[in-house]
Amino acid sequence: MLVTEKIKSLLFSQTSRDTLVSFTGLGTIAAVGMIFSIITARGLGPAAFGLFSALTALVTLLSSLGDLGISSALVNFLPKVTDRRSVLISVTFWFQIAVTLVLTLALMAAGLFHNFIIPGSTPQHFITIGVLTGLYVLQGFALGIFNAEKKFLRASILQGSDSIIKLIIVAGLFFSRNLNIELAILANVFSTLVSLIYGFWGEFRNIRPIFPRAQLAEIFQFSKWIALVFALLVSSIGAVTAPRFSAFIRKEDIRRYLKKVALMVGGISLIMLSTVVLADPLVRLIFGEEYLAAIPVFRAMTLAMIPFLLSVITSQPLIYSFNQPKFFSRVTIIQVVTIISLDLIFIPRYQALGPTISLGIANVIVVALSGWKLYRLLK
Repeated sequence: MLVTEKIKSLLFSQTSRDTLVSFTGLGTIAAVGMIFSIITARGLGPAAFGLFSALTALVTLLSSLGDLGISSALVNFLPKVTDRRSVLISVTFWFQIAVTLVLTLALMAAGLFHNFIIPGSTPQHFITIGVLTGLYVLQGFALGIFNAEKKFLRASILQGSDSIIKLIIVAGLFFSRNLNIELAILANVFSTLVSLIYGFWGEFRNIRPIFPRAQLAEIFQFSKWIALVFALLVSSIGAVTAPRFSAFIRKEDIRRYLKKVALMVGGISLIMLSTVVLADPLVRLIFGEEYLAAIPVFRAMTLAMIPFLLSVITSQPLIYSFNQPKFFSRVTIIQVVTIISLDLIFIPRYQALGPTISLGIANVIVVALSGWKLYRLLK
C-alpha cells in the first residue's frame, strides 16, 4: 500500500506534470526533428547533408557558448529576486544582444576562411549561419526566462513553433525539388525568428535601457563558472528540475527529489539503449542504404551520451542547491583536456569512432567526479 501511494504521489506530483509538459513538447520537437533530418538527408544526399550537418553543428556549439551561462544564471536568480525582475531581465537582455552581434560578425568574417574551417562551404554559408547563431543565443535567453519561471508550456511552444515552421518550409522545398543547403539554413533562420517574436512578445515592455554594474557583477559571479557547462543543462528534465533544486535548502528535500529525477533519467537512458539495439533497421528504414556506414558511429555516440544524460542527476543539485558552479567548471576543464588528449590517441587508430570513444570516457569521468562530490555534500 505504501509503495502504491509513493508511485501515485510521484505520478501526480507537480514535477511529473511539468516534466510531462516539457517531455511532450520536446518529444514533439524530436519527432519533427527526425522528419526534418530524413527530408534533408534524402533531399541533399550524403555529401551535401554532411556539409549541412557540419554547419548546423557549428551553430549549435557557438550559440551554446555564446549563452555564457546567462540562461542558467536566470534559473538560479529569477525565482529569488522577483522584486528586481525587470532589472535582471534588462541587464541580461542587452548583454545577450552584444554577444549576438559579436558572434554574428565573427562568423561572417570567418567566411573569408570558409574552406579551411569547413571544406566545401562558401562565404554565403557563413553569413547565414552567423545570423542563425545570433538568433539561437536570443532563443536560449527566452527559454531561460520561461524555465526560470516554470512556464514550461510556453517554452515548449517556443521550441515547437521553431521546429514545425522549419519542417513545413523544408518539406515544401523538398517536394518542389528546390531544396539545397542555403535554403535549408534560411528556413531555420526564418523559423527561429518567428519563435523569437513569440518568446519576447510580452517582455519588451519590461526591458529598459539600463546597465547597472551591481547587477552585472552579481549575475556574472555565478555565470562565469557555468559558461563551460551549459551543455549539461539543456534537456527537458534539466529545465524542469533546475528551479526546484534552486529552492531546496534541506538535504532531505534534495535526496527525496533526486530519487524522482533518477527515475526519469533512468527511463530515458533505457530508451536510448533501445535505439542502439535497433540502429540497423532504423537507419535502413529512415535514411536508406546510403547511410549504413554511419551505424557504428551512431551507436557509439548514443552510448557516449548516456553518461551525459546521467550527469543531470548530479549537476543540477551541485550547481543550484549547493552553489558549486566553480567545482563543475573545474570538472569540465578536466573533461575538455581528456577529450583532446584521447582524440590524439583514438582518432588515428579508430578513425570516425575515435571522438565518440573520447567523449564517452570524458562523460563517465564527469559523472563519477560530480557524483562523488554530491555524495560528500549530502552526507
